[in-house]
Amino acid sequence: MSFGTLSSSEINLLLVIFACEVAAGFWLWRRIATAYINDERSLSPQQRSWLYFYVLALLLILVIAVTLGGILSHFDREWYIKLGAPKTNWVLSPAHYYIFMLCYPIYISVGACMYLLVNNHLPSLIEKLKYPIIISAGVPLIFIPAIDGNLLSYDVTVPEILYVSFYWTASAAWLGFGIAPITYNTMKRFVGELSL
Repeated sequence: MSFGTLSSSEINLLLVIFACEVAAGFWLWRRIATAYINDERSLSPQQRSWLYFYVLALLLILVIAVTLGGILSHFDREWYIKLGAPKTNWVLSPAHYYIFMLCYPIYISVGACMYLLVNNHLPSLIEKLKYPIIISAGVPLIFIPAIDGNLLSYDVTVPEILYVSFYWTASAAWLGFGIAPITYNTMKRFVGELSL
């Protein structure tokens, strides 16, 4: 596997930066989202509504990051075709650097923070949202952009059909079993608290 023109020391540096981004992102989201230390049973309706708002805000950040990653991954096809990137070796395109160094840390840090926020401060929601949060944060990690040029040709081949089918099935699962239940359950609670 070739990482473009990067040496092994540069790859190690990128991995260190990636780990730092995940740690810093987790610290930031956790800091923002835990303004109230107690769980929802000891909070006022206004404070509970803020907790629900934080869950929705983290979910929005996650959706934006996944959308950005999806848009950037579509740039790869043009990059491979126009620049004639090798079709036999795995090569990182310019879009991959943004996906791996920006989107992936957001997936991991926001997903972990959302899970801990709901688990620690919203016990009435954790049973309904435990698996949807895991799906929402975990499924985007398998949306690895295609770095095999053979999958980026316009020919309809069995590997490409399988790749695209898997991608869209995972996307539908992400929306249907991850994003939708979190949005519905949290919005219902959020609106209910505002009406009190």
